[in-house]
Amino acid sequence: MNETQFLSKLLRSYSFFAAITVAFYTPIIYLLGIREVAFLSSILVMFMLLSYYFSKVGKYNISRIIFFTSIAGVILFSITNRNYLNGVSLYIFPLLAYIYVLTLNDEKNLRRSVSLIVMITFLLIAILLFFKTDIQFTTEYKLFYILNYVFSFLLISYLLGIIALKNYRKEKSLLENQANIITIIYTIPQLVLQIDKEYKITTTNYRFSNIVRSIFNKSFTTGDSIFDFSFEEDKDRVKKAIDMAYAGQQTIVERKISLKNNTELWIKLHYLPVDIKNSINSVLLIVSDETEHKNLLIQTKKLAGIAEESPIPIVEIDSNGKIVYANIKFIADFSLNIDQYVPHQWMDFVIDCFEHKSEVNTYEFQHKNKYYKFYGRIDETSNNLVGYLLDLTNQIEINKQLVEQKEFYDTILDHLPSDVAVLDKEFKYIFVNKYAIKDENRRKWIIGKTDYDYFKIRNLPVDIFNQRNAKKSEVIEKKCEVEWIEQFNVNGEQKFHLRKLKPILDVNNEILFILGYGTDITSQKIAEVEVNRIKFMYEEILNNLPVSIFLKNTEGKYFFGNNLMLSYINKTREEILGKLDHEIYPKELAEEYRKSDLIAIEQGEYKYEQKLITPWGNEYILAGKKLIKIEQEKILILGYSLDITDKVIFQEELRKQKELMQKILDISPTLIYIKRKDGSVYLANKATADLFGFSDPSDIVNKNAQQLGAVESELVVWTLNDERVFKDNKLHVFEETFTKNNETKWFLTYKIPFEIQNQESGLLCVGVEITDLKTVQSELTELNHQANESAKAKSLFLSNMSHEIRTPLNAIIGFCELLMDENLDEKSKEYTNTILFSARSLLNLVNDILDYSKITDAKFTLKFKTIHLFDFFENIYKMFSIWAKKKNIFFKIEHDYDKELLVYTDVNVLHQIFNNLISNAIKFTKVGGVRVYLRVDGNQLMAEIHDTGIGISEDFKPKMFKTFEQEYREFNKEFQGTGLGLALTKKFVELLQGELSYESTKDVGSIFYLKIPIQIEDKDKNNLSDTEIEINSVTDKSTNKSVSNDTVILIVEDNIINQRLLGNILSKYGYKFDVAGNGKEAIEKATVNRYDLILMDLHMPVMDGFTCLEYIRSSNNLATTKHVKVAAVTADVMPETMERCKSAGFDMVIKKPMDLYQLINILKSLADDSTN
Repeated sequence: MNETQFLSKLLRSYSFFAAITVAFYTPIIYLLGIREVAFLSSILVMFMLLSYYFSKVGKYNISRIIFFTSIAGVILFSITNRNYLNGVSLYIFPLLAYIYVLTLNDEKNLRRSVSLIVMITFLLIAILLFFKTDIQFTTEYKLFYILNYVFSFLLISYLLGIIALKNYRKEKSLLENQANIITIIYTIPQLVLQIDKEYKITTTNYRFSNIVRSIFNKSFTTGDSIFDFSFEEDKDRVKKAIDMAYAGQQTIVERKISLKNNTELWIKLHYLPVDIKNSINSVLLIVSDETEHKNLLIQTKKLAGIAEESPIPIVEIDSNGKIVYANIKFIADFSLNIDQYVPHQWMDFVIDCFEHKSEVNTYEFQHKNKYYKFYGRIDETSNNLVGYLLDLTNQIEINKQLVEQKEFYDTILDHLPSDVAVLDKEFKYIFVNKYAIKDENRRKWIIGKTDYDYFKIRNLPVDIFNQRNAKKSEVIEKKCEVEWIEQFNVNGEQKFHLRKLKPILDVNNEILFILGYGTDITSQKIAEVEVNRIKFMYEEILNNLPVSIFLKNTEGKYFFGNNLMLSYINKTREEILGKLDHEIYPKELAEEYRKSDLIAIEQGEYKYEQKLITPWGNEYILAGKKLIKIEQEKILILGYSLDITDKVIFQEELRKQKELMQKILDISPTLIYIKRKDGSVYLANKATADLFGFSDPSDIVNKNAQQLGAVESELVVWTLNDERVFKDNKLHVFEETFTKNNETKWFLTYKIPFEIQNQESGLLCVGVEITDLKTVQSELTELNHQANESAKAKSLFLSNMSHEIRTPLNAIIGFCELLMDENLDEKSKEYTNTILFSARSLLNLVNDILDYSKITDAKFTLKFKTIHLFDFFENIYKMFSIWAKKKNIFFKIEHDYDKELLVYTDVNVLHQIFNNLISNAIKFTKVGGVRVYLRVDGNQLMAEIHDTGIGISEDFKPKMFKTFEQEYREFNKEFQGTGLGLALTKKFVELLQGELSYESTKDVGSIFYLKIPIQIEDKDKNNLSDTEIEINSVTDKSTNKSVSNDTVILIVEDNIINQRLLGNILSKYGYKFDVAGNGKEAIEKATVNRYDLILMDLHMPVMDGFTCLEYIRSSNNLATTKHVKVAAVTADVMPETMERCKSAGFDMVIKKPMDLYQLINILKSLADDSTN
């Protein structure tokens, strides 16, 4: 802080303190009855505050003038007016305090003297005033003076505290700087002295002592004069240089001295002022040894002769391009000699060298089929350009070959289906192929970075990073190839990568660089897991089968035995694997088993049954052995043995089971019966007999339905059903009724062909009564009808809501757009823009709700058309680039497909998908930008939308595509939206049978991946309809505002505001028009007037737009032709309405709210067609 800044701060503190204090005791003075002084002090408070304000904003001089003027005014006014004479003391004593502080603090003698004189003068004035006899000196005034004394004492204490703090900081700063200077002196390799204003040496390094002994043959102590160590002839020059340094000017002097040993020494003396807090308190003398430099100059002159014979062209050129010197090689190569001028092609380089004298400049050029590089620099001595020329011809050829080789190998590496990277010894990336990192910007970024940087910015798992570091250490230690498997998750999917690091060594077995490879082995790992799973599954199946199973080769060695087989022989699996029968069983049993093996080998299969008598009873065993081939030449024996004891017992008890079955059938409440082809009953249970009114099933056997009392109409149905089952020969299920005693029962009857005996055909029938179910079904039908009615009500509500919102929005947006074309002031434009933005936001919300409702109700119809894909995305770019520019972020679309490509798709849905994704990316990006990558792969449109925005947290990712979901409340305030965008986008993508996925890192950015099926059209086909051309073009906003034509337009609209809006638009653009309030009025006006174009609302009282159009198209007695162009202007945008407009014969539908410029273009087109 310099002196002026300090005084400014001091004045600011004083004026503020004074204003607060005077303001504090002004009411006290007023209460004491000294009202004239109180009045004066209140005025002074305002002046002090004003002085404080100007000092605070940096206007120090203005503040000082106000301060001293106010004080002088108080004194003069008090002296000239007896009533205010005591007011002088109000500022005499505080002012004395301020001047006293300045007198102590000021470093300049003149200013200090002036301040002292002023202080004494004011003190004498105060004393004289005190003893004036005509001054009222009451008790109140005594109290007033005491207050002034107290105030002066506090102020002096406050100001002296500030000064003491300043002096303390100044002394501390001086000590710190002096310590730094001493440190510098001891660390500088040159000889350094610090000299004070009395030319005494205060500090030096050890080098000075050594030089003093060698030159002056004397010792040195701190405080010695610099002149004691100067040559006699140099003392005046040394004094002058030191004085100039204290004046702020640096001085450099070169000097040649002779040492005692007759050695000549060249030195350079640099006198450097030391400025601390804008005050020079010492001078540094730095002495440098220039002897070597001087000797080098001498050697340079000797080397000049060598330059003449140099095999490299050397030349010296003046500022005009004239050759001052050229060696033999230069003259021979370029046919240029001294006093000639260089070619004009060189002059730009020569001029550039003279403009950048301190730099070495280069210039490459071609001369006589050779390439040269000119290295030039301005010589300080001659002020000429001196340079040499290198022949680069061979180097350029070699570099060209190297570039071609690099491009060749880069191309190969980029197309390898695996990760490839090259790292240096510190494991910094030198090269990464495209397969490893697809994004070009990320590939460029990672060069020179390590895995630490990459893992940090990508927020990758720490355990993988630690695993890689361990493998890197192993490569460095062992200098051999290392491989491992990395396991990680990508969007919830498990991934496996095989990684390899291979060091490349030089002849000294040192690492030159390291090659890194990575291969995705996820499918291999999944296959291994699947093989192990299947193997485990089959082993579990075999081990849990109630069959003893084993495998052995043709030599008799066991390969496998299941748990049941092992339990039979009481052995473990390890005890039998690889062993023969005679190593496991007793000799006789082993020989018997081997005989059965040989029979199986000879016959291919061998089966036998065996009855075993055991302590717990008879057991029947079915055993067998069969040859199986598991590989091309490997044959094994599959052995099995099955306990069929239960089967034998089952056959013995089958008869008992048949008897039991009949009882079970009789117990069942379900109708179970078998009837022959002629309709007679073969077998029935009791429930069937009960239905026909019989107590015993045998009572209805051999009787048909007619004999059992069936109703004729029901009998016909039963017969037809039976014939169908016999014809199809498969199971059928029918709903049949049976009526008895005027009570109808419903049955769900299963009928299947059944062979009774002796190849007699019949039907096995099972009937389940569903009378109660049919009653419920009837009730459900009624409920379904009610649900359909509710859905219709919902659609009607959405339609009415859309119409009622769009109608006022049409007026709001329309009149705002008209206002924007007027000469509004900036505030009005801002208000109008705000209204327009809010109205369009509401319109977007309504459109999103309608679209989402149509999709969820399965009423959204895709309309496929042919478009130019390039033009489609060009318009998207134009639409969003302006927004991105306003946010100071970049927005780019990069494509990899033919610009003339035609595709067949739903353009509106496609536009909505990209509009939502790109607008979200721009909305949530503050720094960086948004980049869209597009390519066509077969019949798929592949897109990637990259952004550097705020990213998506892990907690929010499961809610990404849910409706009305947004991340964090604060985002709702900063990034406005409904939460429908991504949910709707997901639905649109699914409608086009596409796929939408993403990856995102919080605070890093997001990437959305889009894959949409498209149909590529023939380029020669010109099947772009008008609708597509309109969608694929930017609205023309250059429409004339003063069109002059004879087109007459009829506006048919019941809403007065919309009448006015359309009328204002048509008037603004020079169209003549008439207005009708409903369809009936429109017909009346069309009867007597001829109109070129009719803008027709659909929903109007008296007569709607559809009825009116029908009358116009069918009438021949109107002044307006029945072929007149009629455009529907409606806020009802439901699909049914659009389809009805098309079939009714409207030439176009203009949806409310209307875009001003699009409306004028459409009207101009329709009007031109009508006129033509």
